Amino acid sequence: MELCNAYTELNDPEEQRKRFTVQQDDIGSFSQRVTFLLSLSGVEKSQATIDSEAEYVRTLEHGLPPTGGFGLGVDRLVMLLTGTSSIRVCLMNMLPLLNRLLAQLCRKSLPSLSSRIRKSFKEMN
Repeated sequence: MELCNAYTELNDPEEQRKRFTVQQDDIGSFSQRVTFLLSLSGVEKSQATIDSEAEYVRTLEHGLPPTGGFGLGVDRLVMLLTGTSSIRVCLMNMLPLLNRLLAQLCRKSLPSLSSRIRKSFKEMN
């Protein structure tokens, strides 16, 4: 049974700089879509992301020891704790709880989000 995903961090500063550069080149119109979506949520895009990438590469240049970690999802943790052998059974038992949580979240945040979306579309047209 798979419980989690394991990973290691890239700690080569030159390779990381190349990947950030390629990522910046690939953004193009995607950046415009992200800016639009961020504006709907009230978040403004800033230089902070680019600055943090440069700072991260500078930090890597000073030397980062090999690092790694794992990602354990709640579903897998519940499987382990309940002794369930099937993730499907685990998820089906969690579904009523997730539905209640989602309904509460939608009642609280959906009205303000939908009004911001309508306002943004009106401004675009």
